[in-house]
Amino acid sequence: MKELRDIVIDIESGESEFIQIVGRRRNIDNSTINLYIMKRDSNYFSNRRFTCLQKLNAIREIKQCNKCIKQKRVYAEKFGKEIDLSSCEDCYKNAKKKYFSVPQNFMLIQGLFTIDGQNIVINKMAEARLKLTVDFYESLLDDYNTIGEHAFVLRQLSWLGLEDTYSESNYYSKENIPTKLEDLSNLLEKYQENELNYDMQMTFREDFQEIASKLKLYSKRSENSIGLSKINQILEESKLPFSVESNSTSEGTTWMVIKKP
Repeated sequence: MKELRDIVIDIESGESEFIQIVGRRRNIDNSTINLYIMKRDSNYFSNRRFTCLQKLNAIREIKQCNKCIKQKRVYAEKFGKEIDLSSCEDCYKNAKKKYFSVPQNFMLIQGLFTIDGQNIVINKMAEARLKLTVDFYESLLDDYNTIGEHAFVLRQLSWLGLEDTYSESNYYSKENIPTKLEDLSNLLEKYQENELNYDMQMTFREDFQEIASKLKLYSKRSENSIGLSKINQILEESKLPFSVESNSTSEGTTWMVIKKP
């Protein structure tokens, strides 16, 4: 391929990654390139912020246990006294039970902690990234309150210095693009052979549900996202050569999209 005609950027985590994607494009003959960016509503980012805050709350619980033990040890060394760590040990037991024994909670905090002997060690880089992500989501939500429904589109254009180019006619609303069964197949291929943790499962379910609803293959009847059995039923009835399988381990439940031979 000698030239690039289109760039589609599906990035929601901030300017740095967005610019990196743009920087990878190559255009040998200087032809016109169409740039497609995402439009998201405020509820989307509100849900993402809520998940990040849940993770930060888990970190805060563990850090409180760490602080408790450290303070007691410093006190004991200073005054030459023995210390009773039973309450701290109970704290750790409760934290481990809450976050490492309940599959859904474990999927939530996966990658945030490691176990070193009897200690739960916090991944400081993951914590810092979570805080930055929350700040980003909150600034976006502020924009939605002041600017309106196009806040995320304008934010992305601002990263390119193109915010003044926005108009109602220069982007496609997702709702106006005809949906085909091929779109569902493309979604499945995107996730194929990847182990989906809890967050990825939620994103996959939302995307699958949206396409299936537009194709009139699914009608939402509750606030919960579409379930695994319904997904596989739709795939079978649509004669798409895919299935979604779950795998339960001691670390939680993962999903995998499998293409049938």
